[in-house]
Amino acid sequence: MLWIIGITSVSAFVMTITIIVLIMQGNKRSFYHERISRMQSGMITFMAEVVENRDDNTGGHIRRTAAYVECIAKELKRQGRYSNILTGRYLSDMVVAAPLHDIEKIHIPDAVLNKPGKLTKEEFEIMKTHTTAGEELLIHAKEELGESGYLNTVVEMAAYHHEWWNGKGYPYGISEEEIPLCARIMAVADVLTH
Repeated sequence: MLWIIGITSVSAFVMTITIIVLIMQGNKRSFYHERISRMQSGMITFMAEVVENRDDNTGGHIRRTAAYVECIAKELKRQGRYSNILTGRYLSDMVVAAPLHDIEKIHIPDAVLNKPGKLTKEEFEIMKTHTTAGEELLIHAKEELGESGYLNTVVEMAAYHHEWWNGKGYPYGISEEEIPLCARIMAVADVLTH
């Protein structure tokens, strides 16, 4: 009987140690996952700032835009609006995606991008291409990297952040609830930072 108690004690001890090791490994993975996520977010912001620095519209626009996206989304969530969409994951995806909303401005000629004053009709048509070019680039990234909520969010933000509630925006002229929520939030944040 004593040997059964001994085996049970040893088994319990081994199981306890195993559980502790698994928890420590999980915490370690979580710690590294958190660090990698922060590094990825930092790299995304850095790359977006490189693009943004071609534009006269610098001075932290990228970071302010992401901060506004977060504030607007959190306030909507606090009010119970769009509760079926504004999950914690969706909110964090929007904040990380926000810096990439104008990623394809990198291809807009400097003469158009930094022109003082009003753009001509032809120049404005060139400027508008950053939305569809950004959408194409990010869809390609999705095809290469695989499906993810974050990539879906960044594609929607890049493609639709110049759409207007009344349907007079670009590039597709969609309106109201047809515009993805993340793009509507991005549009407001973008206007607030200019």
